[in-house]
Amino acid sequence: MKKVFYFVIVLLALTACTSQPESKSVELPPTAFANTRSLEIAKVTLTDSVTVLDVEAFYRPRYWIKVTSDSYLYADGKKYMINNGEGIDLDSLFWMPESGEASFKLLFEPLPVNTKTFDFIEGDCEECFKIWGVDLVNKQMPQPKLSRKFTKKPKEETDLQLGWEKGDATVSGEIWRYVSGALDWTVIYNNPITGKENAIPLDIDDKGAFTINVPIYSPTNLFIASKAARVPIKVAPGKESSIIINLPEFYRQNSRLLKEQEPYGKKYYYAGYMAKLNNDLANEDISNAIQEDYSSIIPDMDVNDYKAFMTEKYHENVAHNKELDISPLAKRIMSALDAFALQEKIEFADYFLQDAFAKKHQLSREEAKKAYKPANRAEDFLNYYQLIPYNDPEILLVPNVGNSIRSLGYARSQSNDPFVVVRYLSQHDDVSEEDRIFFKEYITAQKNNKEFKKAASIESIFNKYHSITDEYMKKQMGVGFLSQILNTDNALMFDLINAQEIGRRIIDFNPLADAQKEELSDFPEVIKQALLDENEALLAKIEENKKKTGFTVLNTPTNEDEELFVEMLKPFKGKVILVDVWATWCGPCIMANKAMEPLKAQLADEKDLVFLYLAGENSPENTWKNMITDLKGEHYRVNQVQWDYLSESLNARGVPTYLIIDREGNHSFHTVGFPGVDTMKRELMSALNK
Repeated sequence: MKKVFYFVIVLLALTACTSQPESKSVELPPTAFANTRSLEIAKVTLTDSVTVLDVEAFYRPRYWIKVTSDSYLYADGKKYMINNGEGIDLDSLFWMPESGEASFKLLFEPLPVNTKTFDFIEGDCEECFKIWGVDLVNKQMPQPKLSRKFTKKPKEETDLQLGWEKGDATVSGEIWRYVSGALDWTVIYNNPITGKENAIPLDIDDKGAFTINVPIYSPTNLFIASKAARVPIKVAPGKESSIIINLPEFYRQNSRLLKEQEPYGKKYYYAGYMAKLNNDLANEDISNAIQEDYSSIIPDMDVNDYKAFMTEKYHENVAHNKELDISPLAKRIMSALDAFALQEKIEFADYFLQDAFAKKHQLSREEAKKAYKPANRAEDFLNYYQLIPYNDPEILLVPNVGNSIRSLGYARSQSNDPFVVVRYLSQHDDVSEEDRIFFKEYITAQKNNKEFKKAASIESIFNKYHSITDEYMKKQMGVGFLSQILNTDNALMFDLINAQEIGRRIIDFNPLADAQKEELSDFPEVIKQALLDENEALLAKIEENKKKTGFTVLNTPTNEDEELFVEMLKPFKGKVILVDVWATWCGPCIMANKAMEPLKAQLADEKDLVFLYLAGENSPENTWKNMITDLKGEHYRVNQVQWDYLSESLNARGVPTYLIIDREGNHSFHTVGFPGVDTMKRELMSALNK
């Protein structure tokens, strides 16, 4: 009887245990990668009735985020849909507090308690929050598996020649914890000759492996990039360099919640050609102090104090890096990188000082600008340019050197005289006496804060003397200016500045004339050929554009007042209109236009929908004519007075600006900056369905 009694007790106990709901909690789960830094998962709780994510949000104060009701968790090939939120309403704007940090919970259909990993997908749109590879088993993310070529100690190349050489660099490797279709990856070559950034799509297999050949013109730096990471790699023509990109470690280092955990290995591992140099430049002891934010230290400095402070930081940086156990070439590359960074910091000294002043005194940028009193620059103020290794070929290996060269193309003396060019014209013999008097009257009126009644004529008169101002600026800017500072007319850096000037004309759809082609003979052969290659590609593009359809150039009304926009919209009365205020030189505009292409194709059958593009004279006409061939829709190009009026009346504080006008002519949507394809689609469909 006792045995039966004990058996019943045990059976009841077991029944009680098994009837308890299964649950599991994981604090700070390791994560593979994400397309955002705004949301992080602090805790995951799994029960047999619900899966709860404790989410920490980090975003700009007084700006909003949103989590949509079609969010889901993805695990083992199955979706687990969101039910609701606690502390956040789904599909509603969640406004961030002053701290820029917030917490809330997201509740989903229950994952199996034995789930090992899952992805958080906030809808299937491109801009939606996505977090991949949330690990519910391991306390630390497993590290990449390295083959022998990545573990052996690399040697320094003895055949590396820094200089011009055209050829293909081969880049191979693996993206650790890659998820097929999750993110788009590209290889980016910032061409220092043309100034053009070439982004080549990277073809990656299901295991994360890839091999790509990239046309280059010298040993150089490439980036392997996506929304999750941007990884530098030095390469050379005719050689193969290899890399493993450790996505989880990238995520950990950038995470607010996980960055104190033990590393998941290195961010990247190099092998193949230039592996030692790549590893040396990835040394975590390298100082980047010149790049740090000193806004709390500099508010009360004038430009001369600021220059001295930043120059001291530069020398400290260089001295620190010289003591590291890295190759001499790596040290020279870092020194060049620091010199370019110093040049940018000092060239925009007034901006950084105004920004620091605004932060200290809690002023707007405009208020700080008015309160800021620029000091006269010391006689030797410009000697920081002499720190740039302007004729050393290692500058070709500096990341983003093309951008630094572009900036130096605009280098000039910082004059306290805002009328220096107008004053030059007022004294030039080739300017008519009438116009010299006009320019002098303009300067006098501006200095005395008096209304200049002939102000409307300033642009047209100024434009009459383009050749004089261009020649003046050529001597006062770029190579003309730097050659005086550096006391030389011959330097690698000057070749690149001059080449990029030609490259920009080609990028702006201006093919080289025969006389301009002959001038290329002054360049090294590789630079000459690179520019000729770009020119041939442009000519082919122009011929291709002539065959394109789907765009219409409209005659711009002559109005320059409140009737202007009314007249521009008359041809589309009774239709929904997406107005896109843009410019050919606007990078965000170009990226937004590409992002909108699939949506435009999807809505192609909507007869009552018009895509209307507005550009101004600040978009060069030839560039505009060739770019709109890829923008299906209706196009206006307005004059400067009309552009100024439209910018103010449409509240277009910058480009791009978008307006949606419904069938009744009401402005149903307005935004400065691209809001994303999904927002555009939602607002357009709302207007169309009215």
